Amino acid sequence: MAENQKLKVFGLANFLLIASVMTSLIGASIGVYLYNVISLCSKLGPYIYLFSQVLAFLLGATSHGVGLVHENKWRRYFALVAACSFFMINIIGIPNLLRFNGHNCQSEAKHNLAAIYTAYTSYHNDNGTYPAAPYIMIGDATYNCLQVADWAPTGQLKYSYECLGTVVYWPGWKTGEKSNRRLAHCPVAVTGATKDGFTVAACGNIDNDPFIDVWTVDDAYHLRNVANDVNN
Repeated sequence: MAENQKLKVFGLANFLLIASVMTSLIGASIGVYLYNVISLCSKLGPYIYLFSQVLAFLLGATSHGVGLVHENKWRRYFALVAACSFFMINIIGIPNLLRFNGHNCQSEAKHNLAAIYTAYTSYHNDNGTYPAAPYIMIGDATYNCLQVADWAPTGQLKYSYECLGTVVYWPGWKTGEKSNRRLAHCPVAVTGATKDGFTVAACGNIDNDPFIDVWTVDDAYHLRNVANDVNN
């Protein structure tokens, strides 16, 4: 093979190898970023992540093929680096991405329970007690034990929210989808309220396995993850 042609083959294989590694790294970074920024438990991130890794693998394989067809002595180095970069990034990245997604989903419960604590504290300051019943009549209207403290969730829920032993908000509650209520109450969580204390819970299945993620907050602002679905 002429020296000029060998250089071209080397350049093409090298370019494909670099493109493979960069695609893998950039795709993984974008996928993780979208997981965190776009929305809780966004599915866009993993799709981009996996697509980029497949593309990176194809580029690496093409790099290897170019060297193989033209009997370029560098082909084994291209193949080795491309394979190592692809598998190492995925071995490290995929488990961490899945765990990251679980923690990302949990941020909904932590954020909302912190807001509920603030709302309940304000209600207690105004009334000298915490909401004492799951549903309370005020005039002609009925309010649940979170509404009466002037708190209601916004956006799409992944968790159900329980006060005084009753789930009052759940995924799909805005559109009246009672079938998505899923849980009659939060397991392993005891919710209630007295004049001087309260416990409110959030629970949800964040990764569609048999385990439930459960969080509680009380009047002393003890925010606890009493059942961790991320580790199961």
